[in-house]
Amino acid sequence: MIAPHIHIPFNRLSEHLKLIRKRSLNLELYFAGDVLDTITPADLKKAKKELVHKPSLSFHAPFMDLSPGAVDSLVRKATMKRLNHILDMAEILKPKTIVFHSGYEKWRYALKVDWWLEKSLLTWQPVNKRAASMNVKIAIENILKMNRRT
Repeated sequence: MIAPHIHIPFNRLSEHLKLIRKRSLNLELYFAGDVLDTITPADLKKAKKELVHKPSLSFHAPFMDLSPGAVDSLVRKATMKRLNHILDMAEILKPKTIVFHSGYEKWRYALKVDWWLEKSLLTWQPVNKRAASMNVKIAIENILKMNRRT
């Protein structure tokens, strides 16, 4: 029997660890921006050690306020900093996959998908290259429609 794969914020992992181990649950760990501000490599190594049942891991990257297709280069730079931070964590915990959000919002980009895509590739190409070098797959999720109609 394959164990379920559950989503849990990293900062809530320790309070549910007993159940996670008892049920041998696989995990999608979510890292919010405020967690990334405080987490240390020691915290990650401790979590890895506590996951004695060796679950299949995936990450859900932060997405609030991030804009991978930002036209403003400083916004895109801040986004890259966060995305690279999650890749730093992947080097320690070794997830199979990291879920990122595309950041596309039709009203922000005036329905100009090509405009957004051109800038977005400046983000995703280096992220994908780094992830591939660690044997980590990336999944880009979009919660909003990308069609050209309103």
